[in-house]
Amino acid sequence: MNGVFNIELGTITPLNEGHFNPDIVLLETVIDGSPLEPMRKLGATPYAFRANVVESGAGDDGGMRLSFIDVNCECVGPVADTFVKIGDMGTFTKAEEQTDIELNYSGRVKSDGWSGSTGVYFELRIDDQPPSDGRALAVNGQENVSANVTIIGVYSGLATGSHTASMWARTYWGSVTQACFEPGCWNADQLLVREYMRD
Repeated sequence: MNGVFNIELGTITPLNEGHFNPDIVLLETVIDGSPLEPMRKLGATPYAFRANVVESGAGDDGGMRLSFIDVNCECVGPVADTFVKIGDMGTFTKAEEQTDIELNYSGRVKSDGWSGSTGVYFELRIDDQPPSDGRALAVNGQENVSANVTIIGVYSGLATGSHTASMWARTYWGSVTQACFEPGCWNADQLLVREYMRD
């Protein structure tokens, strides 16, 4: 070994989020029953277990909660000039009563088989309802092309508890045979959920 070794933590004894809650995490190395000194402080990488949910409190102090939903591919068809649900993107939990939710989808959308259509609207919804403040829309104006889009929507008045985010689509006019989010199923798109107290 010459004093150098490499091991992936968690391969023998699985690690979970509970291992990384203290302010400082130390690694003890034991060889043949004898601990080596000194223990080593683990850096930021193990704290990636905590990166799925970031909390600073969404209350009156202006803090917020962030969570990320890994988005799986979904398609629906046919699509015409009335919104239809493509599919659910995932669930999240709203923790505070007096906060708003912002959804931010940065990913890809696609529509195929246009018939008299010049584009497809894609809309983010919570519990199958459109946003309460403004729109959460993006337009794909190219047939059979995966378009990179960012869709942001703000939702007020939601009760605390579990909610489901979904994507919907409709044409400007005409129809398409299908509309998709995260086309190709690359498992690369995410939905950011931000809970915050509005100013």
